Amino acid sequence: MTNGKNKGNKWERDVANLFSEHYKNTYKIENSFRRNPDSGSFVGGSNSKRVQTHTNLNFGDILTPDDFQYVIECKSYKEAPSFKSLLTSNKQLDSWFSQASQDADLANKKPIVIVKYNRTPPVVWLNEKPDSYLIEYNGWYCNTLCNFLKD
Repeated sequence: MTNGKNKGNKWERDVANLFSEHYKNTYKIENSFRRNPDSGSFVGGSNSKRVQTHTNLNFGDILTPDDFQYVIECKSYKEAPSFKSLLTSNKQLDSWFSQASQDADLANKKPIVIVKYNRTPPVVWLNEKPDSYLIEYNGWYCNTLCNFLKD
């Protein structure tokens, strides 16, 4: 049995490394994206009041360059949601989107949620409509991570 926390931490490191490699010519620094040791927990949820008393806070699961426009929330799960839940209601996605939106609002950036399910290519959820996407759910647009990085 896989430890869920370790799996999530590994996915966050993988995303940070992928983004660092992808944006290395943009930021001209090695490892410009890093896993957030707090993974958003320091200011997430009920801890959001800490924004008023602490400076130089990091939001989301990935530490990003200051001018990167997104706060990144990473999720790694065994199974993808059912198609039916994408047509009606999916509490798990709603929770992730709420968490990402809260952190992005506090950071004055845009939220993205990057999800990896077992045996499935990773996907990115954005709350702004891109030129191409796979599916829309409650104002969030899903695309493959590969396609997101091409745009």
